[in-house]
Amino acid sequence: MDGLAIAASLTELRPAVEGSLVRSIHEPVPSAFFVSVFSGGNHTVLLSTRQALIYETRVRLPNPPKPSPFVMLLRKHLRGAKIRTVTQLGWERTVTFELERFDGVDLRTYRLVAELTGVQGSLILLEGDRILGCERKTPRLVPGAPYVPLEPQAKLDPTTVRPDHLRVVLRGPDPERALVAHVDGVGRATAEDVIAFGRAGGPSADFASEVTTALRAIATYVHKPAAHLRLDGRRATFYPPPYEAAVAPSFSEALDRSADADQDESAQGVEDRALRARLQHALGRRVRTVGKLRAWLDDAGRAAELRHQADLLSLHTRDLGPGTTSAVIPDPVSETPTVITLDPALGARENAQRFYGRARRLDRGRPSVTARLARLEAEVRIL
Repeated sequence: MDGLAIAASLTELRPAVEGSLVRSIHEPVPSAFFVSVFSGGNHTVLLSTRQALIYETRVRLPNPPKPSPFVMLLRKHLRGAKIRTVTQLGWERTVTFELERFDGVDLRTYRLVAELTGVQGSLILLEGDRILGCERKTPRLVPGAPYVPLEPQAKLDPTTVRPDHLRVVLRGPDPERALVAHVDGVGRATAEDVIAFGRAGGPSADFASEVTTALRAIATYVHKPAAHLRLDGRRATFYPPPYEAAVAPSFSEALDRSADADQDESAQGVEDRALRARLQHALGRRVRTVGKLRAWLDDAGRAAELRHQADLLSLHTRDLGPGTTSAVIPDPVSETPTVITLDPALGARENAQRFYGRARRLDRGRPSVTARLARLEAEVRIL
């Protein structure tokens, strides 16, 4: 979502959430926060910083068995809090929830700031100007430090832009990119629609004037969304687009339906990614354990060698006292010297007993470790 789409979504969202109470907060998949609120009914707000999404959703995903520390922090401070206002910083992709909650007899106020800027986005919980916690820590976002907002972008206002503002900008080979770079709140998809409207005027029309008219017309739908869904279901708009599209009951419903149609953005896709993440975690744990068990079995192959070293030490108990770190003992079988590393805190007899004991443990453990290794290797193949 670009800044204009976020503004349109907030037009629908505010009546449902302003004045409501926060009931719970979940993060079924990384960077997708589901905030359940109650105000004459149950509502769920989807805040996805990575996908730059904010709207009321009807999607339901299974909650993870263990919430993240950040989600636990949000629940601690915001569960039961009242949402006073939801505001957007200009046309930027930054949305702030103002909340208040009684802590005993004290009324505490919070701000939940959603920086919906894609991979660099973050959700930040503030009390006053101090950061209580954030989804993604950066040099700018440090818990306990003052909050430093994103730098505002010096761009043209889409509601007041004039043709002479755009005439030079649109001369380049990529007018869509130029709109994104110079007009506030406009993302690539919206820019493509604006340019399509501008070109519909024909070669004789003033392109800059047509684009300006289209841009200002689209901006008016921010305050009264006219939701549409492309026929393939993969794009939702809050305005009538320049291509064939079906009218949707609301922008939020169109967003949910476009998410269903687009596998990468769909609820099923989110569930698939969550499942894949759990599978990868389970697979990684087993692979690491398999490696340790194989190393243990490799070491178990030294049981006979440990016994032989213990036998050699037993022949030289009088020659090796405590403090000896290693010994070179002639081997009567191979007739070659054998180097044995010793525990200097023990004498030769105690070191020999330690070697015998380790060899016995390796022999006893070999069957169970072999069986466990076979079971885990089978699970690895299944996963």
